Amino acid sequence: MKPPIYLDNNATTRIDPAVLSAMMPYLTEEFGNAASSSHVYGWKAAEAVETGRSQVARLIGGAPREIVLTSGATESNNLALKGAARSYREKGRHLVSSATEHKAVLDTLKSLEAEGFESTVLPVDKEGLLDLDRLRGAIRPDTILVSIMAANNEIGVLQPMEEIGRLAGRPDVAHRPQGLWTERGGRPLRPAAGTQDTDRAPHRRRRT
Repeated sequence: MKPPIYLDNNATTRIDPAVLSAMMPYLTEEFGNAASSSHVYGWKAAEAVETGRSQVARLIGGAPREIVLTSGATESNNLALKGAARSYREKGRHLVSSATEHKAVLDTLKSLEAEGFESTVLPVDKEGLLDLDRLRGAIRPDTILVSIMAANNEIGVLQPMEEIGRLAGRPDVAHRPQGLWTERGGRPLRPAAGTQDTDRAPHRRRRT
């Protein structure tokens, strides 16, 4: 019996052969814990982690110290949303996002509502695009966070992040686009101007 054709690449994709080749030494011989600083296996693992951090920073135009490596998008979303909301809570408690966000974002917003925050979840049009006028109207004096998925992993729509960044561009509003690892012309899309935080999930890649 032939196996079914795999059509769930929105959830995860087969590992790229180049990635597998680069990782094989750390899955076989150099398998130390990067947090183990008392022996050579830990040193080599820590060096590999920092090399990867620098490579990611270079790809998206950031600095290595700005790159936080997590177990995946769910952890990244929780860390960024809760961290930003709690850091800015003295300035306001209003959060803005969209209806097509990853479940990890929408669930985190609900969790923050239980802490006294208020969230506005904006609809999208039939193409999956956010209405910028609606976004403009949703941003209030007490808005402290705008979180929009830059590239949707299910329908592939790319939101106009430059315009969204300008609308959310107050210094007291945390603007965080998030989405899968999106490429245009073979190069990863870099965060738009005004972005204070972004996350990338490399196990789901989309080329545009």
